[in-house]
Amino acid sequence: MRDVADAAGVSRSLVSTVFRGVPGASPTTRDRVLAAAADLGYRPSAHARMLRSRRSSLIGITLTAVHPFHVEVTEALHEDAELRGYQLSLSWTTARRTLHQAVDMLLAQRCAAIIHIGPTVPDAEMSALIALAPDVPTVVVDRHLDLPDVDALRVDDAAGVRLAVEHLVALGHRDIGHVDGGGYVSAEPRRAGYLAAMAAAGLADRVRVIPSGGTRAAGAATALALLAAADLPTALVAYNDQVAFGLMDVLLQRGVRVPQDISIVGFDNVPEAGMPHLELTTVEQRADRLAHVVSETVMARLEGAAAGGLALQAPGQLVVRGSTAPPGGSSRA
Repeated sequence: MRDVADAAGVSRSLVSTVFRGVPGASPTTRDRVLAAAADLGYRPSAHARMLRSRRSSLIGITLTAVHPFHVEVTEALHEDAELRGYQLSLSWTTARRTLHQAVDMLLAQRCAAIIHIGPTVPDAEMSALIALAPDVPTVVVDRHLDLPDVDALRVDDAAGVRLAVEHLVALGHRDIGHVDGGGYVSAEPRRAGYLAAMAAAGLADRVRVIPSGGTRAAGAATALALLAAADLPTALVAYNDQVAFGLMDVLLQRGVRVPQDISIVGFDNVPEAGMPHLELTTVEQRADRLAHVVSETVMARLEGAAAGGLALQAPGQLVVRGSTAPPGGSSRA
C-alpha cells in the first residue's frame, strides 16, 4: 500500500480509503490510485483486512446452479457487495454435496453473513443449519420460510401468475391451464396465484392444474402427454420459461401453432425468451432489484437490526410478446 501511495502521489490512508470503498476520495484520486495499483500488480488482501478490523469482509452464498434466475441474482449480488466493500464466497450444493457441507465451508471461512439462494431442504434442516452459528446473520432468497432470526426474501410469485392469467382472460381465453412446477421452490405460490386469478375471473370451474416440473425436459414431456390425450386448452401458464420452452418445442414440432392454436405464458423473462424464434410472453423477475434488497437486508443485520421474517417483493411487469393472442387468433395484445 505504501508503494501504491508513492506511485499515486497520495497518502497511505487515502489508498486504504479507496480500497475499502468508503467515501473520502474524489473520483479522480480514486482512478489514480487504482491505476497505480494496476501498474504495480497490487491487490488488497481481504484476509489481512479482516484480521486488522476483526470483522470479516466475506459474505457467504450457498447455491445450486440449476435455475437461471438464481444465477442472475448471484451475479447482481457480486456487483452490489463490491460497492459496499465486501466480497462473496460461493459454496455450491450438488447431488453429492449437501447444504450442510456448503455451510460448513462458509463458517470455516468466518463469513460475516450467509445468504442461501433457493434452498430446497426441509424447514427443520434449515433451522438446524442456522443453529450451527446463531450469531451469523442468515438471509434466505426465493424460498417461503418462516423461522425466527431469519430473513426470507422472495418475489411475490402468486402476484406474477395473476398477471399472466389476467392477460389471457383479457384476450378472451377461458380454457386456461397451469403447468405446475411440482416440487420446485416457487411451485406452491405460483399454483396459488393461478387458482386465485381463475376464481377472480369467474373461472373456478375451469381450473386445470397439469403436473409437470421445472425444466425444459419436463415441459416437453407435459406437451407430449397433452397431445396424447388430445386435450389441449386454448392457453397455458407455465411454471417458468424453461417449461414454456419445452412445451413450445414439442407443440411446434407436432404442428400445433403458437399462438394461433394455443397461447403460452412463462415466468422469469430469461434472455432466451426474447429470441425471434420464441417470442415468449412472460412475467419478468428483476434479479438486480431482488439482489439489492438482499444486500440491504444483510447490511442491516450486520449493523444489529433484528430479522424481519418473510418479505415479498413485487414482481416485474408482464412482458407481452408473440406467444399469446386471442383464442384462434394471431394478433398480439
